[in-house]
Amino acid sequence: MVKGVVLLLALAVASCSSRVNQPALNTSATRQVDPGQAFIVPPPGGPAVVAVLETLYSNAVAQEIALRTTTTNEGQNAIHAKVFGPVGGPYDPTERFTPNLPTMNRIHNEMREFLPGVRMQVSPYFAQNSYGPFGYAVGRAASGALCIYGWQKITPNEPRPILAPTRGAVDLRLRVCDPTASEDELLNLMYGLVVVGTVGAFGWNPFGKPPPADPNVGRAGYPISPSNWEYTRSVVPAAAPVAVERAPSVPATPRVTTAPPAETTIKPGYPRIPDPSGSNRSSAYGSSTAKPAEADSTKEEGEPIVLVPPPTE
Repeated sequence: MVKGVVLLLALAVASCSSRVNQPALNTSATRQVDPGQAFIVPPPGGPAVVAVLETLYSNAVAQEIALRTTTTNEGQNAIHAKVFGPVGGPYDPTERFTPNLPTMNRIHNEMREFLPGVRMQVSPYFAQNSYGPFGYAVGRAASGALCIYGWQKITPNEPRPILAPTRGAVDLRLRVCDPTASEDELLNLMYGLVVVGTVGAFGWNPFGKPPPADPNVGRAGYPISPSNWEYTRSVVPAAAPVAVERAPSVPATPRVTTAPPAETTIKPGYPRIPDPSGSNRSSAYGSSTAKPAEADSTKEEGEPIVLVPPPTE
């Protein structure tokens, strides 16, 4: 009996010593996987997934999902996801993540890391997508591109029953800058994110129970229109329009037209004053249609014309 107990103790010590002396696996080694293995993808029409870097920890899988980037400012458009649960990695207390809720201090540090030099403004509006509430900040880079940084923690709201398996959690960040997108278009990326991956462990379900369908769907008297979808107001003001320099316009020289002199009728008793040019056009004091005065009829051709003042009335 004593020998059996001693033998069991020796085996236990040997097993413990072998576990302690066993070289630790490099669980935090990062490897590149196929883009089709991305755990989270943007909505249809969003930036394409170009690469996925995956890191395996003892209690989580971290993925950096690189998205297509078209801006000149520093940084890469990406989705950063941490998936908590029994992912199959060997237990290592030094290589573990704690699924804490994001704090504003942690969010500001992350924005300084992923969006250097961009002044971000945290939105004061409540927003929620298909997986629950999320927060976001918007800012404009020096290149003129509009940037968004979103964060969300996906976890079931109801408490976990005793002795029930862990349900897991998903912690994600979205970083996108686009020179042509509006704030609503960038915000639509957070609304349309799709979790396509899963953990094949029993009980893993960070989404909770699916909500019941709207009882008004299909009922008469409850119209549903797609135009009811509304976004919140903008967080940052729109970019100022670019001033375009134009050459000063030269004012056109106005055309001066001289109206012909008005024709007047000579009153009886006033002499006719001939036109200095010798033509029959009317002068300022007479018309060619007027009859010559009797004093002019006595003058012969070639004699000077004497200006006779008009009689005083």
